Amino acid sequence: MIEWNENLYVGEKIKRRKNRIIKRLNKNKPCLSVFLITEPTNTENFLDIIDSKMLVFKYYKDRINKVHGLAGSKEEAEQLLVKMLEDGKWKF
Repeated sequence: MIEWNENLYVGEKIKRRKNRIIKRLNKNKPCLSVFLITEPTNTENFLDIIDSKMLVFKYYKDRINKVHGLAGSKEEAEQLLVKMLEDGKWKF
């Protein structure tokens, strides 16, 4: 089961669908055009951006432990990462 950050960052493209997307992902169902900002799977990374369709693979199911953001595109996920850094809640 995916653990969700209580201060989840959500992109504008999917803000209306946030609760529906979270329910689907908790049931291990992929969502189209949804990208997750997660804890890094590699210790050299800051955070990972993963397409939700990748969650069907055991590798990602086993390694994703906490989600910090949801975005409607890869570009929007990158913008959310910048916003997270600007807010000062993240150190690297």
